[in-house]
Formats: sequence, structure tokens, C-alpha cells
Amino acid sequence: LIINPNPTQNQVSVRISQNQTEDFVSTDPNGVRIRIYPTNGGTTTMLDTYLFSNGQYFNVSTLPNGVYQVMASASDLTPIQANLAIIR
Repeated sequence: LIINPNPTQNQVSVRISQNQTEDFVSTDPNGVRIRIYPTNGGTTTMLDTYLFSNGQYFNVSTLPNGVYQVMASASDLTPIQANLAIIR
């Protein structure tokens, strides 16, 4: 799971890499579910959306400063996650 830029201020690109040279392409008709939630143990999902093309941008300007977990899951993808820092 590649998040760029990280840290960010307003938007991030989310990309899933199958290996170092190939993008992951999901066959799930619902796309890849992307969830962002606080790493401080909070269970509140701050952003819940779907990725339909690799390298898709998401607006995170409404999220407060902090460190978050970004989780990606789909029927053909073992859930993966990465950290995201938002600093303004």
C-alpha cells in the first residue's frame, strides 16, 4: 500500500503494488475498500470510500492533524494497511 505524499496536508494518492514493478488490479466489482482511522486506538472510521483505479486521489482536508491507519481490502485482496500522517 503506497500513500503519497506522506505526510500530507490535503489529499493523498493511494496505490496498491502487487510487487515492486506491477500495480495490483482488483477483480472485485465493488472495488477496493479504503478506510482511514486513528492509530491511537480509536475505532471511529474517519474516511470510508472505494478505490476503482490505482493511484486514485482522496481528499483528507477535513481530517484533523494526526497519525492514521489506512486499510485496503477487497474480496481478492488480503487486507493491508499503512500509516498516514496529516500535518498542517
